[in-house]
Amino acid sequence: MRFRAELAVEQLELLCSLIGPISRLAQQCVVHIDEDNMRLSTQDAVEGISCFCELTVKQGSGIFLNHKIESKSDNQIVFEIDLLQWRTAIQSISKSDEGRRSHFDGNNDV
Repeated sequence: MRFRAELAVEQLELLCSLIGPISRLAQQCVVHIDEDNMRLSTQDAVEGISCFCELTVKQGSGIFLNHKIESKSDNQIVFEIDLLQWRTAIQSISKSDEGRRSHFDGNNDV
């Protein structure tokens, strides 16, 4: 699978502001990305609190300025991520990239 996305600082800040409150509900999050949407879902095993969020990823009107996704699973990628680590990484990128665009490039040939 291959995934590449370009985000402006504003999109990074939006993603960080979304992940912050969700990380108070659960530690882990399942992320599902396809050509049209990015979905985040969580469920706290102890209290049973669930959260679901769907963001559009269409170029020009979505969370990514542009993106490319390739996978053997009908161009869909699903993974689990630690929300606190993800938020920390996004905050670090936002601070170091002020005024510039950021790139995320994930390659994993499966």
